[in-house]
Amino acid sequence: MKGQKCNILVVDDEEPIRRILATQLADYGNVFRASSGEEALEIARTSEIDIVVTDMKMPGMDGITLLRRVQEWNPEILVILLTAYGSIEGAVDAMRLGAFDYLTKPVDIETLVRCIEKAIDVRRLREENAYLREQLGEGEIPEMVGTSAEIIAVKKKIRQAATSDAPVILLGETGTGKGVAARVLHEESGRRGLFVRVNCAALPETMLESELFGHVRGAFTGAVKSRKGKFLLADGGTLFLDEIITLPMSLQAKLLHVLEDGKLTPVGGDRERETSARIVVATNENLEEAVREKRFREDLYWRLNVITITMPSLRSRKEDIPLLLHHFLARFAGDRGMMISPEAIAVLTGREWPGNVRELENAVRRAVILAGKSDVLLPEHFEESIPEALSGMSLKEALIKTERALIAEALRTAQGQKGKAAELLGVKPRMMSYYLSKYPDIELTLRAGKRMR
Repeated sequence: MKGQKCNILVVDDEEPIRRILATQLADYGNVFRASSGEEALEIARTSEIDIVVTDMKMPGMDGITLLRRVQEWNPEILVILLTAYGSIEGAVDAMRLGAFDYLTKPVDIETLVRCIEKAIDVRRLREENAYLREQLGEGEIPEMVGTSAEIIAVKKKIRQAATSDAPVILLGETGTGKGVAARVLHEESGRRGLFVRVNCAALPETMLESELFGHVRGAFTGAVKSRKGKFLLADGGTLFLDEIITLPMSLQAKLLHVLEDGKLTPVGGDRERETSARIVVATNENLEEAVREKRFREDLYWRLNVITITMPSLRSRKEDIPLLLHHFLARFAGDRGMMISPEAIAVLTGREWPGNVRELENAVRRAVILAGKSDVLLPEHFEESIPEALSGMSLKEALIKTERALIAEALRTAQGQKGKAAELLGVKPRMMSYYLSKYPDIELTLRAGKRMR
C-alpha cells in the first residue's frame, strides 16, 4: 500500500485510457471508472469519492462543467483535470474554479502519481485537522505515571504490544487508566495515523453505526452530506473502542468483518472501503462471562483476544500515590508553586480509592480549588476524599503504610540520593539506610522505573 487508501474516480470517454489510468492508480485505493460526466456524477452521488481524475474534453458534459457540479455536490472532493489542449488560460480557469491540479495529455504517469499522492496527503491533513479541532480541550498526550512493579509490568507489555498490529484488549476497573494506556500504546507504536477514541456507551445504536462506519449522503434523514466514520479517520492509526461490552450485537458483526477483512461499508453505501486502523478495545467487565451470557459474540471475542493488558487498581500500587499526587498538582496548580504536606500524602496514601486514578485526580483538582491562595495542600483540603482513609487497617498497618509512602516519596524527589532524601525527611543519613533495609523494594522499584523510562 502506497500511503493512505482512498476512492478515486477516473473519467474519460476513451476506454483504453480509463483502463490504463485505473491500473496505474490501483495501489492507491478503490478505482471507479466513468465514460462521461453524467455517469461520473451518478457514481459520486452513490459512492464516497475522494479524488476525481477527469478528461477536459468529452462529449456532453466536459471536465470544467463536471468540476463545477462536483464542487456543488461536495467541495471536499479533489478534482484533477487532464487535457490534450493545455493552455495557460485553461489552467487558470480550472484552478480558479477549485481544481486541485491541471495536467496535460499524454499524461506522464509519474507526474500523475505524484499528484495523487499529494491529493491524498491534503485530504488526510484536512480530516486530521477537523478531528483535532473537535478534540481541543481534551488535554495533552497523557503519560503513565508510576514506578510500582505493577505499572512497570504494564509499561513493558505495552512496549511489546506496540510493535504489532494485533488487536489489544484493555481490562481493569473504572478509573484505572485504560484510556491513557490506549493512547500510550498508540504513541509507542509509531503509527503515522490518528489516535481516535469512541465511547461505545455514549451513543445510540443508529448514531453509533454512522460514527464508526460513516455514511453516504441521503442514507438517512439529516444525512445532508457523506461522512467518513472513525474507522477511516483512524486509517494508519489506532481506533480505541471504549466500553466495547455495550456495542450492540448488529455492530459487533460489522466489527468482526472489519477485523477479518480490513473492509467496511458506510451506512447507505454499496461499496466497501479499506482501513488499516489498529483496534484497541477496553472494558471493566469480564468478556468471557459476557460471551457465556450471550451479550458478546464469541467469534468476536476470540478475534480480539490476541493481546490482553490488565490495568492494576490504585489500591494494588499505593506506592505510586505520592507520585500521582505531584503529577496532578503540577497539572492543576500550574505555576502557583503549590505543595502537598507530608501529612496529606500519608493520609491519601492510606486510602483505598475505589474510583482509582480518576478519583485521585478529581480529589487533587478539588483540593487546589478549596485551598484558595494557600501554597500548601493540607489534609483538610481533602476532607471530602479521606473520611475512610484508614478504615479496615490496624494502627500498626496504617503506620507502616504511612512510613513507607513517605520514604518512597522522599527518595523519588531526591532522585535516588539517600543523603538528600534523609534531609527532606529530617532524619540522619544512617536512619535512611535503616529504612531502606527495612523496605528494600523501594530502591528496587525506583531503579526499575528509571530503566523503563
